[in-house]
Amino acid sequence: MIQKPKRILFASDLSANMKEVFKQAVSLSTLSDAGIIVLHVMEEAGKNSERRVQRAFGETLYNSVL
Repeated sequence: MIQKPKRILFASDLSANMKEVFKQAVSLSTLSDAGIIVLHVMEEAGKNSERRVQRAFGETLYNSVL
């Protein structure tokens, strides 16, 4: 029997298609009652880094992740 995941690692490049893939991760998380770990690696965090992530996810998704 296949075990349900306990955590899902969502690695993001903040591209335009990222939102749809994140929605799929959320759906899988909901079905399996798993947590989601969001990972985005940047070379250097600038002053606008948080706002860039917020724009990529959209206000609603961004606020629900926090």
